[in-house]
Amino acid sequence: MSRLGLVAGVAACALSCAAPVYERSWIAVETPNFQIASTLDPAESIELAQQLELFRAVIQSITNVPTIDSAVPTRIFVFEDRYDFTLFEKSQGTLGAFIPGMRDNHVIMRSDRKMDSTRLIQHEYVHFVMNNATNRLYPFWYSEGYAEFLSTVTLHSDGKHIIVGAFPSDRRRSFRSGVSTPYAKLISVRPGSVVWGNMLYEQSWALVHWLQLGRGSERSFVLDMDRYLDSIEAGTTDVEAFEEAFGITLRELRKQLITYLNGNYQAVPIPLASLNYTPTSPRARTLPRDEISVALGELALVYERSELALDLFGAARAANSDSARAHAGFGKALAASGREAEAEPYFAQAISIGAGDAEIQLDYAKYLHKTALANGDETAATQRLEDARTHYLRSLKLDPQLPETLAMYGRSYLAPGQDPARGVEPLERAQALLPANPTILLLLARTYLLSDRESDARPLVARVAAISHGGDRIAKADEMLASLREADDEAW
Repeated sequence: MSRLGLVAGVAACALSCAAPVYERSWIAVETPNFQIASTLDPAESIELAQQLELFRAVIQSITNVPTIDSAVPTRIFVFEDRYDFTLFEKSQGTLGAFIPGMRDNHVIMRSDRKMDSTRLIQHEYVHFVMNNATNRLYPFWYSEGYAEFLSTVTLHSDGKHIIVGAFPSDRRRSFRSGVSTPYAKLISVRPGSVVWGNMLYEQSWALVHWLQLGRGSERSFVLDMDRYLDSIEAGTTDVEAFEEAFGITLRELRKQLITYLNGNYQAVPIPLASLNYTPTSPRARTLPRDEISVALGELALVYERSELALDLFGAARAANSDSARAHAGFGKALAASGREAEAEPYFAQAISIGAGDAEIQLDYAKYLHKTALANGDETAATQRLEDARTHYLRSLKLDPQLPETLAMYGRSYLAPGQDPARGVEPLERAQALLPANPTILLLLARTYLLSDRESDARPLVARVAAISHGGDRIAKADEMLASLREADDEAW
């Protein structure tokens, strides 16, 4: 590149980076299960939406989970500008993230590495589906192996098949050069245990791949897996349960896998017609500035970027003074930055405009709840907590299936001087909607503990450990329970 061209390129980047993120050309694409906000062109955004719906159908068709429906929407943000992406996700080298929540799942992707970031999102979406579809605690090799196995699903160029089982390209180097783990150890790795090295992921991928595709049609992976999990839950040792359920010794398994990966392994095409899938024909629409600013403001709050959130919600308010969510978002951003006293007028304005919006009622209730806990005047605090419950109940009347409202309403009974037993029912309803949400699980566990139901609390803490990446949290179950007993409700 010439010096002139380099200077022009730097100048263009500077201009791009200087413009606020909400001033990009944002479009929205909505499907039955995904809501996409993208700076890609409409055709690319629609293609991504269709790919994700197809991927969801693949999960439903070839896994043994009973349902993949979610109680909360999945909102996806696709950034064409790398600088815009780093406003939110600052981790070095990160291509994307899947952040589950009680109200929404938030997904953030970089379009300059679209293939890699899509694989990452597909991996994490498999985890979300599997964790919320059942209360069973899957072993590490299955949970990670299946997420890796499905993460590379793509549509065949003929448009009539999907390709399942391609090797994750970003894992190839470590698979060739890494030191393998004995399979007796691999299948004994517990969810939540400390795990080092990529080889455990590659070996888990290979094991799932062979069990799913390499054994021929005479064995059913789904039935064998159910037998294996039943045996584990009955107390059978890991090795004995595996060998009995899958009909192979670990010694023979190692030989089979070496042969398979050296010659017989291949990705396979599956006809679209065999899937429980109805193609969607979504349309793209231009997002107005207030709508995208609110959406990005919510994303900033998820990432705890309160100052960025203030800028974004401020832009939304400037673009549309009648946007209840813009006013509520500005109030939430003020409260998140420690300026609770300044936030009240914005929530009041949001309620006056959007009283019929369940999320506006929820946001105001959470604000009243938080400030009630911080109020030193016991009488005033009690009244403010009752006001919070009034708005929680209004939110539930508008949307009875909103998990966050149920969870926060239940949490209000953990405040000092309240009856925690009254929080059990709404928290149990929230957990039924989002079985694997850690916040709901821990809130319900604490409610059980304070209601003298420790035997009910223990499995919930174990489940939090099981769905957490890294950290030997299962071994610390008693410590976690003790922390829940001693926790100040303000910490929640």
